Amino acid sequence: NRTVLNNSNVLTYSNARSNTDFSSRHSIDVLLGHEIVQRQSKAYFVENRLFPIGITPERALGNMSLGTTPAGLSTSTELTDRIVSAFTRLNYVLDKKYLVTLTMRADGSSKFSQKNKWGYFPSASVAWRLSEENFMSQINNTVSDLKLRLSYGQAGNNRIDDFLYLTQFNANVFYDLNNQLITGYGPAGLANENLKWETTTARNIGLDAGFLKNRIQLSVDLYKNTTSDNLLDVLVPTTSGYTVQKQNVGATANKGVELQINATPIQNKDFTWNANFNISFNKNEIESLGPNQSGLVSSGWAGGNTPEDFTVAVGQSVGTMWGFVTDGFYTLDDFNYSNGVYSLKSGVPSNRDITAVTPQPGMLKFKDLDGNNNITIAGDRTIIGSSQPKFFGGLNQQFTYKNFDMSVFVNFQYGNDILNANKLEFSSGYTDNSNLLAIMNDRWRNVNAAGQVVTDPAELAKLNTNATIWSPLTSASSFYSHSWAVEDGSFLRINNITVGYTLPTRIVNKIKISKLRIYGTINNLAVFTNYSGYDPEVNTRRNSPLTSGVDYSAYPRSRAFIVGANLSL
Repeated sequence: NRTVLNNSNVLTYSNARSNTDFSSRHSIDVLLGHEIVQRQSKAYFVENRLFPIGITPERALGNMSLGTTPAGLSTSTELTDRIVSAFTRLNYVLDKKYLVTLTMRADGSSKFSQKNKWGYFPSASVAWRLSEENFMSQINNTVSDLKLRLSYGQAGNNRIDDFLYLTQFNANVFYDLNNQLITGYGPAGLANENLKWETTTARNIGLDAGFLKNRIQLSVDLYKNTTSDNLLDVLVPTTSGYTVQKQNVGATANKGVELQINATPIQNKDFTWNANFNISFNKNEIESLGPNQSGLVSSGWAGGNTPEDFTVAVGQSVGTMWGFVTDGFYTLDDFNYSNGVYSLKSGVPSNRDITAVTPQPGMLKFKDLDGNNNITIAGDRTIIGSSQPKFFGGLNQQFTYKNFDMSVFVNFQYGNDILNANKLEFSSGYTDNSNLLAIMNDRWRNVNAAGQVVTDPAELAKLNTNATIWSPLTSASSFYSHSWAVEDGSFLRINNITVGYTLPTRIVNKIKISKLRIYGTINNLAVFTNYSGYDPEVNTRRNSPLTSGVDYSAYPRSRAFIVGANLSL
């Protein structure tokens, strides 16, 4: 079970109600606060063995005491995570034109050792409301509001497991000595007492504008956010007895432009139309990886059956996919045929080092990037996609006509790739799932309708006249990432439509009600995309923040139909 305790105290001061010459020009409000958050989780594990022979599962589960609990197989864990924070904020406005905000917070986390427990995160912003200046008075009818903003601030992240700065021991090995199970304890991981807060620094310059008595409002922001001391799993020498250690390494940056437009195109007695549109263009880049400049990581979607499928390097973006470039399948023209045996022609690259199988007609083929006629993991993989979109955003529109109302919200994303791991597994004979994808109906075949294996080139050519895809592989190498499994994840989704009707006042007053609105809502009505999976907004089997954009057996997003009423008495 999990419990969360929260205690916060805030003290504020404002001179807004002061009737003095000073307060007429100077607006000041100050906030001082303190907060404590405690999260506690408890877990219990019991395993019993040596139940009486022939006992039914129902009886065993109904009375666990009929079995025997070996030493060490009854365990419990209790973890407590605490954050203590102090924060303050000062807002100052001069003549309604010049605005300054200063904030400071200090956070102490139990996830770090005593020497690194505290993080300090300041921020500041200034703004100039140009529309209050005298030189803007001539265009006030057109430009209702105009404000220029500039800000800088820091925020901390401590979202890691508890007690990684301490060596912890788990009961994870059991030895049979003299017919007794003896518990063995092993370290859970390689501790790092130097772990500290991850810090994100945000820089922003923005412009807010209102036109035609604010019927059209525009906000534009240019930003650059950098994250340093990233909390990541780092490969360590195997001589340490471990493979990875959580460390503060590297830095990433996000920079781009955000645009938001709010408008009321139509507003009259019976009909109103409001529209809110936003779009963001973001570029993500790895600026530092600590002592390393590049590396490969695995998303882990197929366990140990697949090599690394993401690359991490300075200058690249997070979520860069790594693998082979698909080159269709081997055709009969790639081989010499003699006495029932196919051998590759000179100059045709071989996949044998990857598949551990001698290439045959109809087998999957990769491009030979290093030009040595031999496809290898070391020499023939490259960047095959990126999970980072070029832009994304949404449009929300609200309509009212007399007592009827309607809202339509759509969101979109463009330019990101998805590693569709389902295609790799379900097109593989290795897991006997090759018939789960309809596209495999057009696969290369080596067996005719009578169940006979065909080797003759003429018969094979006739049998596979309409083949568009390779025959399934029968080895774990079929899980290796290649460009065929990387798809465009761009989409436009009709996220929400709501239609409502508010009963006239003369009717609801008769039944002693102030207001009654009846409505119906459809969530996730439709999505327009070229992605072949269930949902382009997917991110499963994410082994770390470095391996985003993987789709492996994700549940489809549900469509919801809701009918309700808003009642005011």
